[in-house]
Amino acid sequence: QNNKLNFVFAKYSLTGHFQSYTSWLSPCSIFKNIRFGMNGAKTCLTSAKELLDLQTLFYAPYLSFTTNDNKNRNLYPVPILVKSPELDMKNVTKWLLQSKFFIVDGISGSRAIISENSEMTSSDLEVLRYIKSLTIQVRAQERKERGKIFPPLIIIEYGELTKEDIESNTEVAIEYKIIFKLTERSTNLWFKIAVGTAFGLACIYAIFVTLSHHRRNANTVPIVKLIGWFFIYYCGSIGTQLLVITFTVSTSAFIFYKGQTVLHILLPSDNTEKLIKICMIIAFITKLVEIITLVFQLRRVNLFFIDWETPRKTVLPASYDSPRTSMRKVYNQRFPKETAPPTPSEMIAARRKRSPSKSSQGSTPSKKSNSRHLEAVDEFSPNYIDVNFAIDEQDISQNALVSMWRTYIIANEWLKMKTMRRINLLLHIMATLFFIE
Repeated sequence: QNNKLNFVFAKYSLTGHFQSYTSWLSPCSIFKNIRFGMNGAKTCLTSAKELLDLQTLFYAPYLSFTTNDNKNRNLYPVPILVKSPELDMKNVTKWLLQSKFFIVDGISGSRAIISENSEMTSSDLEVLRYIKSLTIQVRAQERKERGKIFPPLIIIEYGELTKEDIESNTEVAIEYKIIFKLTERSTNLWFKIAVGTAFGLACIYAIFVTLSHHRRNANTVPIVKLIGWFFIYYCGSIGTQLLVITFTVSTSAFIFYKGQTVLHILLPSDNTEKLIKICMIIAFITKLVEIITLVFQLRRVNLFFIDWETPRKTVLPASYDSPRTSMRKVYNQRFPKETAPPTPSEMIAARRKRSPSKSSQGSTPSKKSNSRHLEAVDEFSPNYIDVNFAIDEQDISQNALVSMWRTYIIANEWLKMKTMRRINLLLHIMATLFFIE
């Protein structure tokens, strides 16, 4: 029970007589089992006739608590502040605190009707006053007295229902709030400092990136276009920093709030939540501008593929040349020509292959076998070797050293990219870039 705030209300009649204690306020209430350090809000919907049926009573709020020995139960009176249009909520010296309040007032809004013959009066209700909102502010102590609170404060605002509203049974909303505060405005203050620092750092970063872009383009970018690029870079930088700040503040507040045993930190207040929402909206707009610019940049880029496969080495058969022709052959191989003449060693080797040896001539038994051998080295025979035949080594190296499977893979990927997708391509690109950025 030490981590809950229990409120008790003493009911009094219009004449000031005490009736009873209660922990429930009609038509609805949130004053039972209020957890310490947790902000709460509740909206109760009721009708005008239900409010009219309620009895006009006065309530005196008390905070119920027990001492350390858990034997004595104490009641501490809670002050009440009634809001009005003329009241300055920031000036505490002008506050007028009260000890009692009412939920509905069907007495002061009645008009008295006096008969002609006697002094008997009848009431005709013109205005019904009701409690429009009720807020409990609890300020926690810090430093050496952590885990303790100052006396709570109840802030009440009243509303009015006219006779027409009562007859039409208008729906009425009653708001209840519980707000815990710390004397040190650490979260809100540090959040504002971080946001201000982020704007300054984003401006400095955008200036450096814009100057770098200007130098890369040989200082030929027009001043108007340069200002546009500065705005785009600034939007991208400030959007990223705002997202990091809001995520860090929200995550740290949640983790430390859930893990604390004694109240050291509270959840972000309404003002801090409002700042977080504004920062999220600004971050979304700025990142959207950056993504749109990136899409237009990518649409202007031509797509091409590069095969980064390492060429395979080929081992050529060794050839032996005379010392006089070796340098010429090396020179010809280094600077190939389409009509390069063969070297003398190549010509001699070709002639030797074409002319049969003496041993083969002596071993031939007849002319028929010799004629058959000559037919085998005919011009259209596969064993025929032409002296003037030259092979382009550059074409062989290009065709032999590149893998055909790489070409198939690149062509397959290109066909996949050209295939019509079943989803919206622009929407897909925008969503992907948004989550990446």
